Amino acid sequence: MKRTTILFCLALFTFSCSNYTPEQGEAADFMCECMSDESIDDIDILYYKCNEESKAKFDKTIYSDEGYAKALNEKCPELNLVSEES
Repeated sequence: MKRTTILFCLALFTFSCSNYTPEQGEAADFMCECMSDESIDDIDILYYKCNEESKAKFDKTIYSDEGYAKALNEKCPELNLVSEES
């Protein structure tokens, strides 16, 4: 019984830390779609614009952990916000 409880807790901890929430996924989808706008040539200005729109549209707590960065890295790797070395 003790072994089962420990294994369950370990599995729960592992899976809860490795993914992002559905809300973080939605925000990442929004950001990827916004970044595909070709009317602005400067990537820095476009990123700032999209980031501000995203933060205005979604709850600010979804940006508080690494889940949002993981979602962005998975959904639009061309932004490459999460280091491959970490």
